[in-house]
Amino acid sequence: MRKQTLTLATLLSVCAYGGQVTGKVTDSQTDEPLIGCNILVKGTFDGTTTQDGGQYALEANPGDVLLVSYIGYVTQEIPVEEGAMSINISLNTDMLRPELSKSKWLKVLNLGP
Repeated sequence: MRKQTLTLATLLSVCAYGGQVTGKVTDSQTDEPLIGCNILVKGTFDGTTTQDGGQYALEANPGDVLLVSYIGYVTQEIPVEEGAMSINISLNTDMLRPELSKSKWLKVLNLGP
């Protein structure tokens, strides 16, 4: 009986430790929801993508780190803290450095017949 009680207590504590984290991912400048963002638990294959309205839901434990990425935006690492059930994330655009984004014009002369 004691062994069964100990096993049950261990299982309950493991189940209570993890939980579902939900939230919304938005653009930091426009506050528009970002649909299709990738959200992964760092070091695992567990992940999801944001749905309509930028909403997501993912199983994560306190101490886990969420990797949030989207094309054209800076990837962020967000730690999951104890008791965090909702984490809203705001991504910054990944702008090119000014010296790389300036185009240089080249004049082409036709020297043919």
